[in-house]
Amino acid sequence: MQQFHNLQRLQDAAADNIGGDFGDLNPADKRQKKAIFLLWSAKSALFKATVKLQAETQPLRASKDLGKRIGTQQEEKIYAAIKRRKNGVVKAIKTFCKQRKAFLTVYAPAEPAFPKNQDLEYKDFMKMSLTNPFWNDTYLCLSQEPWSVDPVVQTGIHAILGLEQLLEELQQLRYYLRRSLSWAVKHLNKLKDFMNRNMKEDTSLDTTPNALYGEMNIPGVQNQPGGSFLLLGGDLFMEQLQHKQLMLSWNNTINLMLDKQMIA
Repeated sequence: MQQFHNLQRLQDAAADNIGGDFGDLNPADKRQKKAIFLLWSAKSALFKATVKLQAETQPLRASKDLGKRIGTQQEEKIYAAIKRRKNGVVKAIKTFCKQRKAFLTVYAPAEPAFPKNQDLEYKDFMKMSLTNPFWNDTYLCLSQEPWSVDPVVQTGIHAILGLEQLLEELQQLRYYLRRSLSWAVKHLNKLKDFMNRNMKEDTSLDTTPNALYGEMNIPGVQNQPGGSFLLLGGDLFMEQLQHKQLMLSWNNTINLMLDKQMIA
């Protein structure tokens, strides 16, 4: 316990030396913190605007991907919504460009000339997706690491994550396939068992025909010994036939999965 108390005292002393977030900063650091905050705030407002635009234009992108039209009326509504938002979006773009230029001019004077730091135009902004590296550059996450600023590295990360997701989905597919095959074989055996018991007129099945067919009045069946069992046997036979057809319909898909080594 004494060791824990000593560690606690050391941590308290270190915290006192560090001070608060802004209390012990010199004026230059305070100004930089404020500039970063203003830039981050402007970019957050811009991101909020693009999220709303992405939601508005999603039907257009979906129809383009599927090769189908969404209808003139809906298309007109979407463009009207985009037009209503334009002034707010343009204002957010100008605010961000102003804050970025002010920050870079003071704290990274060589970077305002970089192509990625040129003023953003409305038409270019409208083409940007939510996965664009612009949304995760160094001045938003405050990192100069390649994963933050290098589009090639970011593309590689996305590819690796996509591959991991694919492998996980393949594993889930194998799991569902095993469950489906297990159920199919079990159900087929169950049908065969019921049919065999029906042929022997198992008295334990008496309640099943009565529940299914009730009081029968079918010529040729009503007075025939075990007539209700004949009906039940016929239904079981048809069910077995349909179930076999279902299992056979899986054959091509399973063979294709085996050929592509999706399952083993």
